[in-house]
Amino acid sequence: MVRVGLTGGYGTGKSTVAGMFSRLGARVLDADEMAHRALSLKTPSGRRVLKAFGRGILLQGRISRARLARIVFDNPRKRKLLEHIVHPVVIQGAHEEMASLRSPRIVMVNAPLLIEAGMHRSLDYTIVVVTDRKTQNARLERKGIPAREISNRIRSQMPLARKKEFADFIIDNNGSRLRTYQQVRQIFKVLNILGGHSK
Repeated sequence: MVRVGLTGGYGTGKSTVAGMFSRLGARVLDADEMAHRALSLKTPSGRRVLKAFGRGILLQGRISRARLARIVFDNPRKRKLLEHIVHPVVIQGAHEEMASLRSPRIVMVNAPLLIEAGMHRSLDYTIVVVTDRKTQNARLERKGIPAREISNRIRSQMPLARKKEFADFIIDNNGSRLRTYQQVRQIFKVLNILGGHSK
């Protein structure tokens, strides 16, 4: 089994790329879904988040990711606090899920903060999806995200140029879906050839 991390920045198209790998046969785990589960008030991590950030993050008795995001994107100290609570839970969950899998040759963790959380160090290969800033902004604007929030979100993450330094493979997602798919297919072939041998 080859264990691969997939990351990039906001609006670079990580989910689109993850979907392409999934259709080719990779087993894709979504770190955002794991983080969402970690915010459930039924979990110790969710209760720690509520205690740390207060009842203002609740909406209809649940932690509102939107309310939480508005707090942490404007405040690096609070963002670090949230990451300190949630990241270990996500990393543990991803490794437990990978350990339970037997058949897939390629298992991929789609994680926006893969490198920031240090998770890349426990995987075999890292793929970084990149676009230029203009493309990032355009994609996020189409999702209805205000310009100021876009700037805050992008600034809150490690710069793409820095992420590329950790990459074993880079996917340029500035062009057409076909061009992106061609890159994905080529990397998928290489990972299959590697056949479960880590670096």
